[in-house]
Amino acid sequence: LGLAQPRLYRATATLHVGARTPNVLHDVNDVYSLGTLHPFEFPRYMDTQAKVIRGREVAAEVVARLDLESDLDFLGIEPDLPPEELVTELALVDPVRVLQERVLTEQVEESNLLRVVCDDPDPKRATAIVNAFADVFILRNSEMREVATESAVVWLKAQVSEAKARVAETESDLLVFREQNTFLGATVDDAMQISAATLEDVNTTATTLKLERVSKQARWGGSRSASPQALPEVVGDPQVRQIRTEILQIRRERANLSARYGDKHPSISDLDVPEQELRDLLDAEMETLVDSEREGILALAREEKAVLASLAEEQQHAFDLHRMQIEYGRLERELEQRSELLEMLQG
Repeated sequence: LGLAQPRLYRATATLHVGARTPNVLHDVNDVYSLGTLHPFEFPRYMDTQAKVIRGREVAAEVVARLDLESDLDFLGIEPDLPPEELVTELALVDPVRVLQERVLTEQVEESNLLRVVCDDPDPKRATAIVNAFADVFILRNSEMREVATESAVVWLKAQVSEAKARVAETESDLLVFREQNTFLGATVDDAMQISAATLEDVNTTATTLKLERVSKQARWGGSRSASPQALPEVVGDPQVRQIRTEILQIRRERANLSARYGDKHPSISDLDVPEQELRDLLDAEMETLVDSEREGILALAREEKAVLASLAEEQQHAFDLHRMQIEYGRLERELEQRSELLEMLQG
């Protein structure tokens, strides 16, 4: 059985491009002229306009207008991913390229009309996208227009008033955002860089601790199959080596006495007590070293756990910073766009 394909909805916006007067401003006739085009030049002109509409600049503007760069569903990113994976996925995806792949333009045969078509699983978003492409395209060609009717003048005055209000609103939003996030302000990039450096440092520390713990556990596990006393830290301890040297000296003395006087000579039995004392001392010293090594592994595990918790917190902090950076950038772009629109309307 084949897997069900996701349902796609198609939205279409139609733009009139040419010398005739299009009605693109709702109830206001927006009058402009593109001049006279030679019949052989017109197809190339229409093709150029189609490429402009689907170009990266227009697509980037649409992404910013609709805030598609933070729309996980549009970007095809699972919303339930862990924070660190989500940050990685957001950094890898290009929202402008994703948008361009979903939108196409086509010319209506034997006409001055261009269709902007978008296929998307969300019908409202598909509609918003084609409308935004139309709005951005019209705005980018606004210098070619001029108001030619009284109703257009009335509309222009209303738009100026509304644009002023929007600029003031966005300026207020930016001010509130800066006050609520004083660590950002004009240094949002610096905050992101500090967070990235901190995240890298904590991650390096966690990796170092893990490698050290795994190495110690591997040596511990290998020695456990034989004896904990086989640990390099135990075998190479100066005190252990000294005690073993003294035991060896007693054994040599015992062998010499046995060879000279026989195994039952009283001098041989006199060595039993000091040898046993050294053995007891050796066992105690080795047990202390083994306990110390065991506690060292446990301490590394505890420290690693604490660092991993700190790493998770820093990753969440980086993700929060990224979202704030997106919001701050959106407000700045919105203010710039609205200010430019106001300047254009007033000019």
